[in-house]
Amino acid sequence: METTEHRGSCLCGHCSFIATGKPVQVFVCSCIDCQQRTGSAFGVGVWFRMDQVTLPSEEFLKYKHINDKGRWVEHGFCPKCGSVFTWQAELFSGQIAFAGGCFREPHFGYPVDLFVHKKTLPKWVRFPE
Repeated sequence: METTEHRGSCLCGHCSFIATGKPVQVFVCSCIDCQQRTGSAFGVGVWFRMDQVTLPSEEFLKYKHINDKGRWVEHGFCPKCGSVFTWQAELFSGQIAFAGGCFREPHFGYPVDLFVHKKTLPKWVRFPE
């Protein structure tokens, strides 16, 4: 079992986390909710089991949203800088995701497993070949 520690935080550093080992899944999502959450064309979620994660004692704020499928997603964000850096989803019980850009390692070493909701990816997004 991998025991590498992955540390990360919000933009200002007030809210931090440690995730240990290999993520359960890494995916890119371009659903409308992720576009609005990130202010970008897509979000990158790095998912870990809850037992792999150490979080500060609830020093972040939460917002629970019901998506277009009727399932909840709870976003965790910093009360100081407002960065949404974590979320949990009804669909992935017992797991927690962190925004890919929140990790301190500049070259986080796990490949993307899946790209979901490609149909709602804005037409102006073009990836180099």
